Amino acid sequence: MMSHASVPDAVRPERTSWPLPEERLLLEAGTAPPEAGLEAFRAWARLRPGPVPSPERRLLPLAWWNLRSLSGGERALEAAGEAFRAAWVDAVERETSAASVLASLGALGAAPVLLKGAALVASGTVPAGARPMADVDVLVEPGRLDEARSFLLGAGFTPILPTPEGARARLHSEGLRRDDGLVFDLHAAAFASHRAEGDDPLLARALAASFAGAPVRVPAPEDHLLLVCWHGLHWSDAPAIHWVTDALLLLRQAGDRFDWAVFTAEAVRRGIAAPAARALRFLTTGFGAQVPPDVLLALDAAPGGFLGRLEAETIARPPSLAGGLLVHWLTHRRARPASGFWPSLVRFPRYLAGVWGVDAPARVPGEAVARIRSRIRKAREARA
Repeated sequence: MMSHASVPDAVRPERTSWPLPEERLLLEAGTAPPEAGLEAFRAWARLRPGPVPSPERRLLPLAWWNLRSLSGGERALEAAGEAFRAAWVDAVERETSAASVLASLGALGAAPVLLKGAALVASGTVPAGARPMADVDVLVEPGRLDEARSFLLGAGFTPILPTPEGARARLHSEGLRRDDGLVFDLHAAAFASHRAEGDDPLLARALAASFAGAPVRVPAPEDHLLLVCWHGLHWSDAPAIHWVTDALLLLRQAGDRFDWAVFTAEAVRRGIAAPAARALRFLTTGFGAQVPPDVLLALDAAPGGFLGRLEAETIARPPSLAGGLLVHWLTHRRARPASGFWPSLVRFPRYLAGVWGVDAPARVPGEAVARIRSRIRKAREARA
């Protein structure tokens, strides 16, 4: 656990995907035994006498839920309770609206697989309202993506971002919104930058569950923990720092039934052993998660360690052209892992043309130069 006394004097780090010191206190408040969690919450409250930043506000409902038996008259905890109740109302409304859509998607084939926050609620890992959730992440069976997307479009959903057809074919997910505010993130693949050919073993291991009465499936704990760690390591304008509580609560719920051999094998198979090891070490050193040492050793010994560590550093920071090219290259390689280096390199410009929405691979160098100039211009404007 982190030292509560050290937080006020901590040097303010760059905003990456990793939680800041104040955020770590709230993460501890939401997952530690109540007495220790209350101590962390009080330390946080002393640092936040005024307005609470958005990433921290999103952690208040879970903190209150964990400490609700001790919430006797403390003003900050009462405010956290109000945040939970407001989030609960929103969550119930979202679940009720989503249930009929999920049932209709299930009628197209197998029950859809929920991911991330929706899966945590469906599996009973967290109660409705305790986990921030702006959308419903849904993974459909291979070969049914276009059918599922067509159904959502016919049900009043529209794409949140306009995406060229060539680029959409390479995305792992697409966000669609309905006029009432319900958002579905329709996944072709569970893992960002992992849209590959063939079936995903995650689907075969998925477990039956229910979401507001709709039959769904959720990833097995081993797959879900790996997904939570991988997704949480990615930088975002709205940092997904709740990945820490997601991971800790998944491990707590699974207990001795958690199969570390499956987790390790999947991390190696997907080429994300180094990022997974980094996430697990953060959970063990910062929050006392119980991870067998041989798991960390096996992840460290997996192939591609250098590129994996470089990728973990890259995805945790704000996007850059060089970092983006690295991530695109690794995504391109993962799509066809059996291909050799040189065939993959020859196909890489065509891949970038599709992702960047240009009409020919020959235009990729010019597009790269244009993107560099755009970033330089924006940087200058930000400093002005």
